[in-house]
Amino acid sequence: MQFIEQAIIAAIELAQRQDRVRPIYIAHSGGVDSQVLLYACAKLKNKGLIKQPLVACHIHHGLSQFADDWQRFCQNQASKLSVDFITENVELSINPQQSTEAVAREARYLAFQRLMPAHGLMLTGHHLDDQAETMLLALKRGAGVAGLACMNASTVLFHRQVIRPMLSVTREQIEHYAAEHDIEHIEDDSNVDEQFDRNFIRHQIMPLLQARWPSIGKTIARTAQNCQQSQVLLEQIAQEDLTKARTSNNSLNLAQLNQLTSERLNNLLRYVLMQEYAVTPSVAQLTEIKQQMVAANDKTPAVNISGITVRRFQQALYFTPEFNDVNQWLWQVNAPIIEGTQIDLPDGIGQLQFDGDDHGSMLAYQLRAPEPGQQVSVRFSHNNPTCLPEYRNHSKALKKILQELKIAPWLRKRIPFIYYDDELVAALGHFVCKDFTPTPSSTNFTLYYSFEQDSR
Repeated sequence: MQFIEQAIIAAIELAQRQDRVRPIYIAHSGGVDSQVLLYACAKLKNKGLIKQPLVACHIHHGLSQFADDWQRFCQNQASKLSVDFITENVELSINPQQSTEAVAREARYLAFQRLMPAHGLMLTGHHLDDQAETMLLALKRGAGVAGLACMNASTVLFHRQVIRPMLSVTREQIEHYAAEHDIEHIEDDSNVDEQFDRNFIRHQIMPLLQARWPSIGKTIARTAQNCQQSQVLLEQIAQEDLTKARTSNNSLNLAQLNQLTSERLNNLLRYVLMQEYAVTPSVAQLTEIKQQMVAANDKTPAVNISGITVRRFQQALYFTPEFNDVNQWLWQVNAPIIEGTQIDLPDGIGQLQFDGDDHGSMLAYQLRAPEPGQQVSVRFSHNNPTCLPEYRNHSKALKKILQELKIAPWLRKRIPFIYYDDELVAALGHFVCKDFTPTPSSTNFTLYYSFEQDSR
């Protein structure tokens, strides 16, 4: 058995220790790396050394005029090897500041997530030379330990396990295997375009380094492995700190955070953002977060990082999605309301249902029914009316009550308020006004409310 095949078998066996029936999906671009990977896997399966089903998975990015041809080529190659084939076309939206490679990679893995089951195993054709190029790109960006760790032999991306069985194999070895077995492959015209940083490093920098130090690729790969080990230690430290700082509502306790050194605090913030939100903060953004931690108590500062907003409220740090403004949203109807009427609230906030079947997973509110012809509305704006929640003995302005309930300012803007005409009936998720609670003599109904946890 050849070295490449041995590497593939070893990687699969390591990944499949606990589940030997997981289907194997092969990321298949049609280039020499993925063609060799596909061929070797098919060969091993024919020998009975791979028991799992094989599926070649091709993503059509539409970046090249030859993309349709490549898609057909990949399908034909999989068919020749008796390997199942699936494909998906994706559309890329690339901003001027974004890397085409990075946007295409994210779109590719999101497509893989859609195409393969959660328990599937993805194999990619990344090799030792790719690792060296990735290291130099990370150095160019000024990356920390996580960036310099480059590509792991096994990782989880977009909730799918990905293994890279050829990370110890050089490009030269892959090309030799392809020639030896007469493996056809496509040549991506963009791979010679040196306006892309990776291609510039591949064609201009690496040959110079290899001419001076022939084993530079293996040396760089060893450095990446050292960084991976260091990153594991950093993550273990972050997990310990997170256990101490995490509160019951998933925020981070500022008193605990303030006990950490600046280095450990940076490490913890990076860990939370990367592990839980797939966001990599810059040094400047980490500094901004730490500045908001010491802001005046009457301030509620926020830092936005790639769609995740970091906020401080009442001695805790919160991580929320970037919410849309729902202030102008309005639903209204004249009573009586048809039983079972459902309302989808905006921006993923949740759903309402008037009476109908009991829903154990939804909050249930017993309300006095509106009078016939009375206008019933659901809205998120209010004019700060004076109201009397059922748990209070005295009325108070709505803003004061929401503060009294210690509701974070950004969540106050996402509370569905029920009105009869212009009179506040309920603030869903928090209280019903006393005048609208059921009585033995009143006509009553049940309002069900379910909400998306991340939206609040």
